Amino acid sequence: MAFLEKTQGVILLRKNYRSSSKIIDFYSLDYGRLLLFAKGVRDMKNILSGVLEPLNYCEIVFYQKENQLINFVKDATLLKTFLKITQDYQKYIKILTLNKFLTFILPFGEKSEEIFKLYLQTLSFSNNFSLKYIQGIIISFYLKTVSLSGFQPSLFRCLKCEDWIFTKKKVYFNLSAGGVLCADCSHSKKDSFLIAKKTLENLQELFILSFNKLLNYQVFPETIKIVNWYLSYYFKESLIL
Repeated sequence: MAFLEKTQGVILLRKNYRSSSKIIDFYSLDYGRLLLFAKGVRDMKNILSGVLEPLNYCEIVFYQKENQLINFVKDATLLKTFLKITQDYQKYIKILTLNKFLTFILPFGEKSEEIFKLYLQTLSFSNNFSLKYIQGIIISFYLKTVSLSGFQPSLFRCLKCEDWIFTKKKVYFNLSAGGVLCADCSHSKKDSFLIAKKTLENLQELFILSFNKLLNYQVFPETIKIVNWYLSYYFKESLIL
């Protein structure tokens, strides 16, 4: 049995299907991620031909069938575009990479109001400011999202002895353990590497500060490298942040 449903959200990704249709990866507040089939929308005469594109914020009316992953689009209304993102190629690629990351970390049908709000805030800042001003916000989004999804890296206490890391002269990071280790405990993990205090502080601030405070925030290259390694390790995909 099919139920007619309606929700609002952002198109993460879309893939052309055959000559006239699209398969849409849609992120909504009410239903989480949805997989949508939009039949015939690639026909230029179809009024939805330009609506169902990545980063469009839409209201979607769809048929939801019990025990089926794919849903069928009945109608769609464009509510908002993030035009300044799509007009800036480098910024657009950054956000599409972020969208791809969400498809790794969020199962279909699983709602998270916190992640959805963080995502919309990230799009809003990215639309309103140049890329150099939003780098900290984008990296912060990754760290906050992995935390809310249960993959939070330990950045404040040693993973083994649980001492506060602030008091330690040397701090190590271990990908397989999922965070920081003090010098004494790092010997138990052969793949640990020394992390500079300024890099660790960078990671900690990106994790705890609000997006408003991260506007035009300096992110060190080593910080980006560690976040890349962490995401690639846990999600088995290479993401160039």
